[in-house]
Amino acid sequence: MSNVDIRDNIFYAVGTGPARSEFLTLQAVRVLEKCSTIFYPVTGKDEKSHIAFDCVCGAIDVSKKKMRWRRVFYDPRFRQNGCRVRKFCVSG
Repeated sequence: MSNVDIRDNIFYAVGTGPARSEFLTLQAVRVLEKCSTIFYPVTGKDEKSHIAFDCVCGAIDVSKKKMRWRRVFYDPRFRQNGCRVRKFCVSG
């Protein structure tokens, strides 16, 4: 297992995978544990209504982290395109 070399003033992007904290990679958990500030997107009514936030909180102790959020809006075409890709994949 390699150590994570966290450097100051570098932005690390960590994907939360398929919406469950147990699916985060070990490398993602190591980066999240060493970072002092974690940014995450919000799509609901308050700053704690997003799957990414739940995934991170389920994987690491965030009590001493600076948690910062940003409201994001998803384009409805993303869902439409996702449905098209699914239909294509299912049809074989």
